[in-house]
Amino acid sequence: MKSKLFYIFLCFGTALYAQTTDSLSVREERVLIVKDTVPAQQYDPLAPSRAAFYSAVLPGLGQAYNKKYRKIPLVYA
Repeated sequence: MKSKLFYIFLCFGTALYAQTTDSLSVREERVLIVKDTVPAQQYDPLAPSRAAFYSAVLPGLGQAYNKKYRKIPLVYA
C-alpha cells in the first residue's frame, strides 16, 4: 500500500514541474535621483553624548546643558 501511494505521489509530483513559465517580460524602470540643491544640516544643538560627558564631569551639569534645571536638585537629593 505504501509503495503504491509513493508512486502515485511521485507521478503527480513531477507534473507540478510541467508548468510553463510566464512569457510576459516586464521592463525595469530606472529612476533618476537628483541630488538635493539645499544641503541638509547635521547640527544637533543638544547632543546626548555631550550632556553625558558634562554629567560625568559634574553631576547635574548634563541637566543644565539640556535646560532642565528643575531636575538638578534630584541629582543631589
